[in-house]
Amino acid sequence: MSQESEKIRSFVAIELPRQVKDHLAGTGEAFSRVLRGAKWVRPEGMHLTLKFIGDVEPGRIPEIAAALETVAKKHNSFDAETTQPGAFPSPEKARVLWVGLEDGGLCRALAKDIDNALASLGFERERKPFAAHLTLARLREPAFVPAEITGAQLETVPFNVSRFTLFRSRLMPSGAIYSPLEVFELAK
Repeated sequence: MSQESEKIRSFVAIELPRQVKDHLAGTGEAFSRVLRGAKWVRPEGMHLTLKFIGDVEPGRIPEIAAALETVAKKHNSFDAETTQPGAFPSPEKARVLWVGLEDGGLCRALAKDIDNALASLGFERERKPFAAHLTLARLREPAFVPAEITGAQLETVPFNVSRFTLFRSRLMPSGAIYSPLEVFELAK
């Protein structure tokens, strides 16, 4: 199979500023002393996923980009801040450890518009309601996450969201490598 015909594993996400990544990495380091057996997200891989697209033919990237550009023009930049930790699906049977995000529902609105735009191109709609979160770790097997973690009172870190990115994801033995394909600036 030639390079040109290989599908591109892709997703849309908000890149996080360095201060947020540093905060999350420090939080993860502290939590790793309590929660064993988790695969912690590397700081360079931290982002807020708005839509996982999946494997896409390279020739479809321009139409995806055009749809995303249209969405970006409809949304103004906004402020957000990190909040407290949690676990999906529950602290008793966690598969994902995360830190929440407060943004007045603006990420949810952006994710919904992205989902709608891509559904109009024939991509599958999201099945679960959007929940803005920043993944700290994944657990291979469902595990109990103690209240020492889920009840931790973390310092909030404010940041501005002024763009989102269409990423390529390459799965490697050492972990996924994300490369930006195109960046979309929100209206000011």
